[in-house]
Amino acid sequence: MTAGVESNAMRVGVDRVAIVEENGTFKHVGTIDTIVITNASLSIPAFIRATVVVIEAKVIALHDLDIRSSYAPDLQATGTGTDNLVMASLGMELKVNYVSGHVKIGEIIARAVTLATKDAIIKCRGGNRTYKTRIYHVSFHEALGSASLFFYGCNFKCKGCLRRVYMYDCHLNDFPKTGRLRFLTINELMEILKKIKSKTVVFEGWEPTLDPMLAKIADSIRCNGMRTVLLTNGYLYPPTSSFDEIKVSIKAFSRQVHVYYTGKSNKRVLENFKSIYENAPKKLSAETVLIPNLVDIDEIVRIAKFISSVNPAIHLRIDGYWPVVPNTPWRAPTREEVISAVIRARRYLENVQYLSSDIKVIGRVYSLWPIE
Repeated sequence: MTAGVESNAMRVGVDRVAIVEENGTFKHVGTIDTIVITNASLSIPAFIRATVVVIEAKVIALHDLDIRSSYAPDLQATGTGTDNLVMASLGMELKVNYVSGHVKIGEIIARAVTLATKDAIIKCRGGNRTYKTRIYHVSFHEALGSASLFFYGCNFKCKGCLRRVYMYDCHLNDFPKTGRLRFLTINELMEILKKIKSKTVVFEGWEPTLDPMLAKIADSIRCNGMRTVLLTNGYLYPPTSSFDEIKVSIKAFSRQVHVYYTGKSNKRVLENFKSIYENAPKKLSAETVLIPNLVDIDEIVRIAKFISSVNPAIHLRIDGYWPVVPNTPWRAPTREEVISAVIRARRYLENVQYLSSDIKVIGRVYSLWPIE
């Protein structure tokens, strides 16, 4: 297995490319070459079906490693433009006439190809520290001495999500003008962070837990003496040992409200919240957003009751909704409404703070990446 994806990864049928053969010569590009050898005796139809399994397994590897198109980084790559596949059957006693993900030989082939493809890509890139993360933006808050990492992609589709409008830190004094996202490697990230005196690094959104390198990123930062704080929607269980603090954003307690607002059930979120507390009780806190006529004060109380059932000492921060997404029907709550929600939540929790939309940011906030 060989796997070079640095300059040639693409989403087939979507990316526009201009590489053509000229007198039998092509530009030097990376490629994924796969050789599959089995001791089973495959019929011709089985060989054809096996190629489908191999291709699907290769795409899974690219997806798991979050390999992006070299032409459009916001698109997931499906391979390179020059991939090759060779399959050989040693013709032993086991006769196979059909291969798919539903039969054992298909499962074995798929697992082998996915693992081999991942291993080859990582080795080709020089190891994990040169693998591109999902981090596309880094900002720095001078007054707080805090850097924020912005991870691309989310498993929720929140109707009022700030990222629908602001790809970058909304507190920036000047927004980057670049139109194309460029994702950082761990080495590149560490070089950026070492140039500033950051006490804390905040992992935020869209959703950091989608990055398969999340633990390695956090561990590298902690090794350099900085605190790590994770902001997550809680849908995926995070690597708790890699973070000093984990803040779970509970969008709603009522399943119907949560599904309407995010597109997903909150069952896994609530289960993961309990599990995080069991494994790292001192690291866990919660956040939620007061959205009048959706996640109203009564819904905030339900969230507070749930958190209290885990431990009433868990911190909760209530944010006032910021209506920046076009064509959404909700208004910003008044400061009085936010304070009322805090008072009601404090009946069940010992530590409740709030952040209303009229609070001003202190100090300068600027972009460390991208820079122009």
